[in-house]
Amino acid sequence: MTIKRREEQFRQLSEAHTRLLNHLSTVVMELDSDGYIKFINKAWVLLTGYSKEDTMGKSLADFAYGDDGNTRQYVQHNLSQMLDGTATAKRIEFQLETKPGDAIWVEVQFNDLYQQGKVSGVTVNLDNIDDRKKAEMQLSHLASHDTLTNLYNRHYFDTELNRLAETAKKQGVVHALLYLDLDHFKVINDTQGHHQGDIILKEVAGAISSVKREADVFCRVGGDEFALLLPRTNQNEAREIANEICNLLQQGHYQFGERIFKISCSIGATEINGEQTEPEMYLQQADIALYVAKKRGRNLVHVFEKADKETEDFQMSVQWVHVLQEAITKDQLILHFQPVVDAVTREVHYFEALVRLEIDGKLIFPGEFIPAIERVEDINLLDHQVISKAMSMISKHSVLEKVAINLSAQAFSDERLLPLVEEKLNQYNVNPQQIIFEVTESASLTNLGATQDMIQKLMELGCEFSIDDFGTGFSTFSYLKQLPANCVKVDGSFVKDMKDNPIDKALVKSICEVARALDKTTVAEFVEDEETAQELQGLGVDYLQGYHISKPLGIDVIEERYELKRNAGNF
Repeated sequence: MTIKRREEQFRQLSEAHTRLLNHLSTVVMELDSDGYIKFINKAWVLLTGYSKEDTMGKSLADFAYGDDGNTRQYVQHNLSQMLDGTATAKRIEFQLETKPGDAIWVEVQFNDLYQQGKVSGVTVNLDNIDDRKKAEMQLSHLASHDTLTNLYNRHYFDTELNRLAETAKKQGVVHALLYLDLDHFKVINDTQGHHQGDIILKEVAGAISSVKREADVFCRVGGDEFALLLPRTNQNEAREIANEICNLLQQGHYQFGERIFKISCSIGATEINGEQTEPEMYLQQADIALYVAKKRGRNLVHVFEKADKETEDFQMSVQWVHVLQEAITKDQLILHFQPVVDAVTREVHYFEALVRLEIDGKLIFPGEFIPAIERVEDINLLDHQVISKAMSMISKHSVLEKVAINLSAQAFSDERLLPLVEEKLNQYNVNPQQIIFEVTESASLTNLGATQDMIQKLMELGCEFSIDDFGTGFSTFSYLKQLPANCVKVDGSFVKDMKDNPIDKALVKSICEVARALDKTTVAEFVEDEETAQELQGLGVDYLQGYHISKPLGIDVIEERYELKRNAGNF
């Protein structure tokens, strides 16, 4: 009776345990000493679709998903370590096959069962982590991929560039980097909108992806900039691949409505050969090569070479940009002022602000750094700083009653320029009539429409405008009437030789007559002696500027020399 009662109690307890296990959402299994399944709860059937009959007596590894068998080997290896006593507990994640042939991610906890001092089996707790795992994988994908093109992104590119640079240095292998930029892509964005631009970016990404090699790493690193890392590829092979890409894109076309657009690309290439101390230097080399490709006409490939004259020029330009940025940060940018005087009375009409850099006690003149900054199209930085500095000095120094400020050609496409001028006029309480903006004739004709628009807006603020170096594009005389400028500055190359060259004198006379007919005043620069000054006055030039009048001077000298004259009523 006692034995039967105990057997009944055991049966009831077992059934209670089974009912409890069957109500769990976690799959619970027991494996025998050989690793075969001898117990499952109901959660297994609900999760996988496999019945008890489909499951019992099989190994858990039999249900691992994957045609290559790697996942099955992974599960069996960890299970074997449990069974031979190498490990007493393990937690692993893998994909489990379900009966329809699908797969779900699961997390499995193994714990050993001991009887009489040896492993008698293994308990298994198995949880469905498919949603969590897919979310993790999606986040991981987003962290390394561009959302528009689904290519690798800049972060992944940096990681791979570092890896290849390291293998090049340690193993002596050579890789290559291609840096691509779409030619004139901004035209499509501006005329057709960013949505159409995005369509082209995706199609370009797809086209290049279709021809790249399996081992190559293709990334979108900027708006219309792409990078292609070519493992174990030398310079000549990289050039061939780059030319293939250029030809591929050139053959395509894109139609929006009735308009058809052609797309091409410029490519800069460099070897990753282990010579550079920092991986990003390879990207800098490819960027320089890309710049050279663009300067040579676009839609072509250029491979970085240290000996290239254009490469040297660009590197010097980049160095000057860094110098300028540092100079601005340290307030090492200074302005000198050269007086412009009335041709008859010789009284100061205004001062022209001329920029210099003062580094380590040495003055660096604009001819040394402005062309370099223009080459890398970063002159806006200087425009903004000179405008801010000039207006600040006008507010502090009463002798600067009127000042001319030079603008670069890029100023007319700079959307930030007009708001900056308005901001600084208000900040320093400067009367707009105290400001004359100057731009060279060649720069103003680069984009006549933008020039007209910018001049008009600045003049609406109350500022004046002057066309500098006029006459260098003499065939453009007709454009003068299209520019609402107040003043024309005759190019100094005509002025300095007019005493001995009758053609130069005739040109100066013609410019003065045209300007007068258009109701514009004239300034002659490079006035280096009194004889030239007298001749210019006779030709009807309104104002004179040059070393005969005064060299550009620091503000302290300007105040000392001209403040007394101004107070005496001669200014």
